[in-house]
Amino acid sequence: MPQTKQPPSATNQLVTRIALLTLCTVAALVFGYYGLRHTRSYARMGQQPEEITAAQAFDVPLDAGPRWVRLKEPLKVDCDHGLQQIKGGNVEFTEYLAYDATGKYAFLLQSKGDADCAATPSVPGEGLLKAPPMYWWTINNMTVPTSDPVELKLDAKPAEERKDAMYSFLLLLLMVGMIALLSLPQKARPQPGPQTLQGHATASGR
Repeated sequence: MPQTKQPPSATNQLVTRIALLTLCTVAALVFGYYGLRHTRSYARMGQQPEEITAAQAFDVPLDAGPRWVRLKEPLKVDCDHGLQQIKGGNVEFTEYLAYDATGKYAFLLQSKGDADCAATPSVPGEGLLKAPPMYWWTINNMTVPTSDPVELKLDAKPAEERKDAMYSFLLLLLMVGMIALLSLPQKARPQPGPQTLQGHATASGR
């Protein structure tokens, strides 16, 4: 006999909706948090980079996001300690370890693409000062400086923070739309009744 596939029960549908609502709500909170974080960071940057010394870079609070800065002094780049991030077979960025003239303050200098170490010192020390990606640095067996470094993303502009804020808010709107859709009342599906078997009556003569 042919067997009919039973639709999901009301309980299973409710559990699935609650799980999806929870997931979308958590994602919305995360995207909202990062959207506000990037927006505040962008608003703090102003129209011109802040000129600081290497020592002052370590007094900048980076927990609230990156800062747009220009170093007043050159850095000595350690070409023996460089690391590249490769994505899709292409070099996304190159990062070198660098120190100030005293050797006391360490920086991770990030440049776009396959950057040549010999050209890195000639690049103006201007960009976004950020918290260093130490996990990425250490899992690749790179030397850890004696003092905690900071990251300087060379040639980066405040527009990057604005773009990140826009992406975060767009994803937030998407999650809000999903939450609204999942919150709509569901129409009860009619339950299938028992199937009636139809046959042909046959007459037998005697």
